[in-house]
Amino acid sequence: MRDRSFPHVDGAERATGLDALGGRLVGRRGLSVLIALWGLTLAAGLVGGRDKLVVIAIVAFAAMMAGWWLAGRIGSGVRVAAAADGLAGGAMLTSAALFLLPMAVGPDPVLGSAGVAAGLVIGIALDRLIGIEHGTVHMRDASVAAITLHALAAGVVMGLIYARMPALGLLLGTAIISHKLPAGYALARNRRYRGLSAAPILWPAAMVGLAAIPVALTITPGTPADNAGLFGIATGVFMHVGQDFSRQRIGAPETSTANRWFVMAMLAGGLAVVALRWLVQA
Repeated sequence: MRDRSFPHVDGAERATGLDALGGRLVGRRGLSVLIALWGLTLAAGLVGGRDKLVVIAIVAFAAMMAGWWLAGRIGSGVRVAAAADGLAGGAMLTSAALFLLPMAVGPDPVLGSAGVAAGLVIGIALDRLIGIEHGTVHMRDASVAAITLHALAAGVVMGLIYARMPALGLLLGTAIISHKLPAGYALARNRRYRGLSAAPILWPAAMVGLAAIPVALTITPGTPADNAGLFGIATGVFMHVGQDFSRQRIGAPETSTANRWFVMAMLAGGLAVVALRWLVQA
């Protein structure tokens, strides 16, 4: 069966060096190496006593895979597509504001806010520099790169503050799932709509564990304030991707009906995350 990650291009659209590198990373061999490395990292975390990070890595991975699975089962009707996209966009933005932003600005408001601003700029830069161009089939996807960067930065921070992380529980699980699941859905739906394989989502799905566990095993923990800027960058990048996805209305035609369903679903997605946040704290 043909791998849709590598669609045919003519001479005018030959892969650049960056495209070729991306092809190797998302090809079968690259993804096989990724999964093997992820498994070895989890094993090292268990041996090294970093059980909490191992659980977080597995939950984050599973949440993004669940989003990928959902993206393949959403119908093509206008209302269904618009509602599903709106729910994902609203959930991504609201979970970023409720769960990620406080962790970024709480320890150091100035440094954390500067990090968020830097993350937003990085997200825009990725769109401009490596975004998929209209009318071409370049193997570049700014959204996958941005979410991978988000997971990398967040994972590094988790590794650095491992000793002060909250206990595993419903609040932490909700914080992870409420932004990882819609992110997985958004990335998979975006790529499927463009006729590309959704397999590269394995990179951001695995990156939390790949970053957090080695850092926790090898680097002396810093204070939350020391890491506010880095977590702010992770938050800003994620907020940009959520906003960008919310504007695309992938698969839903630009009609008044689609737009109404999208807006209502986006509000519903945001309210659902707010309700979850309130319930797990009650």
